[in-house]
Amino acid sequence: MSALTGRVRRFLQRPGTVDLSAHQRLLPAIAALEDRLREVPDADLHGLASGTGDLIGFCAVGREAAWRALGERPFDVQLLGTLAMLSGQVAEMATGEGKTLAGALAAAGHASAGRPVHVMSVNDYLARRDAEWMRPVYDLLGVTVGWIGQASTPAERRHAYTAQVTYAPVSEVGFDVLRDRLVTDPADRVVPDPGVVLVDEADSVLIDEARVPLVLAGSAGVAQADGTMAEVARWLRPGLHYEVDDDGRNVTLTDGEGGRPSTHWAGSTCMPAPAWTPSPG
Repeated sequence: MSALTGRVRRFLQRPGTVDLSAHQRLLPAIAALEDRLREVPDADLHGLASGTGDLIGFCAVGREAAWRALGERPFDVQLLGTLAMLSGQVAEMATGEGKTLAGALAAAGHASAGRPVHVMSVNDYLARRDAEWMRPVYDLLGVTVGWIGQASTPAERRHAYTAQVTYAPVSEVGFDVLRDRLVTDPADRVVPDPGVVLVDEADSVLIDEARVPLVLAGSAGVAQADGTMAEVARWLRPGLHYEVDDDGRNVTLTDGEGGRPSTHWAGSTCMPAPAWTPSPG
C-alpha cells in the first residue's frame, strides 16, 4: 500500500513524496543507545562519531553531543531531518522544529566521513550566527567549523575554507569562485575542491538568490603606462588620426595623413611614442 501511495504522490508531483518510513525505523535503535552514551566521557565522543560507520550510531552520538553542548536533546523530527540530509534528500521542516541543529548534525556526519561541507545560507548574519551557535556541538564531535561574511578578508576566507564545515552566504561563495577564476597562480585560490553542500532556506537560495546575477566590479589601479598613454591621446586629432563610429562607442586609428603612431619605444616599454610632430597650439 505504501508503495502505491508513493507512486501516486510522485505522479501528482506533490511535495513530501519521499517515504520516510526507512528513516523512522531507525529511531528506536537510536534511542536505545542513549543510556550507554551518557557514561562516555566528552573526549571519547569524537572517536565514536567518526568510527561508528552507520547512521544509527552517528545520530545517537550527535544527539548526546547536542545535549551536552547546548542542553538541547534533538527530537525525533530533527533526527529525521538529519537522516534525510545524510541520505541526500531535501528536508522540509516547519518553523520551530529545529532545522539549524538538524543541519549541523548532518554537516558533522558528512565531515566525519571525510567530506568537506559548505552550509550555504542567505546572508552574513545567519552564517555567522549558526556557525557560532553550533560550534560547541562540532567541538564535541571533533569537527572544525568556520564562517565567511561580506567583510571577511582573503586570509580569513582561506582559513574558514580549511575548516571541515564552512558556513557562508551563497553569494559570497559565488564571488569567491569567480575571483578564483581570475587568479594567475593556482596557489592563490581560496575555495577548496567541492564536497557536500547543505542549503539552508533552499527556496530562498535556489530560487530567489539564484535570480540575482553575480558581477565582480571595482576600480582599476593606476598603471605605470597610464601617463604615457594619456600624453599620446592628447595629441590625436579626430578624422586625421582616428575615427569614431556613429554610435560613439568605438574608435579606430586611421591610415590617413599623419600615419599611425610609431612602433619606436620612447621612455616606456609598453607604449609607442607618436611618429609625428604636433602642430603648435
